[in-house]
Amino acid sequence: MSMRTAVDIGVIEDLLQELECPVCSEYMHHPIYLCATGHSICGSCKIGLLICPLCSDSMLCSRNYTLEKISYHIKFNCKYKDLGCAFISTSDEIKKHEVDCEFNTCDCPFEKICICAWSGRRIDVLDHIQTHNALLSNNGSWFSIAYQNENENKDYSFGIKAFENIFKLLFKIENGTCCWSMQLIGPGKDASKYMFEVDMKDNVFQRRIFIREKCNIFGTEVEAFNSKAAFIVLTHQTVNSFKKRTDENNVLKWICRIVKPSSVVNNNLCYLWYSK
Repeated sequence: MSMRTAVDIGVIEDLLQELECPVCSEYMHHPIYLCATGHSICGSCKIGLLICPLCSDSMLCSRNYTLEKISYHIKFNCKYKDLGCAFISTSDEIKKHEVDCEFNTCDCPFEKICICAWSGRRIDVLDHIQTHNALLSNNGSWFSIAYQNENENKDYSFGIKAFENIFKLLFKIENGTCCWSMQLIGPGKDASKYMFEVDMKDNVFQRRIFIREKCNIFGTEVEAFNSKAAFIVLTHQTVNSFKKRTDENNVLKWICRIVKPSSVVNNNLCYLWYSK
């Protein structure tokens, strides 16, 4: 190894140390913020932070543009390197990669259904799900939940087998609305290949609601219904007439299908209402 190479490595290591956020200890990418004294904090930790954790001086909205420019020219290891990820890239690309890194950790997708305490790498989650095979429904199955009134707040999750993949259907009742979201439990890049359909029928009045929406990458239940996710929303008034009355409960039933259209366009919502 030449002296120049050894010096270069030392310089890079020193720069990487300067790029470590003092709050979360992860490498800082743009935006990087400053306190009044001059300490740098990463954009994620800056949120809601009024006082610098290092000197107790006030946090500013000013950014450390010099450090940001330096970060553009350095290649970073994925933060899941210790779990086996060998991906190395620039700050912009590393942030995109880490969102869907297969070495990221997650809990069992069906922990609420079977009270499972498993936690591990995303790359191992499909092997784990095989232990819950009995919980998985076939594509195009009927799903039902007890639905009494619009004031209740509840959430449910179901597993679906389709196209040799496993999907997680999330359903919640909240603030007078019913919401459906679908996540592919697998490589995030493949989620865009699939869409899901919610199909409700009322044979008494010959009415039908049919909606199609994009599938999302696997994530938390909060991420399933955030502003960046694709999901279906119907009001209580809309679904109320589709509830089936039983001896004890009102039951809302629907068919859910995973489809793989030839092309997924931006304007993907298909809403059809049939009445006789």
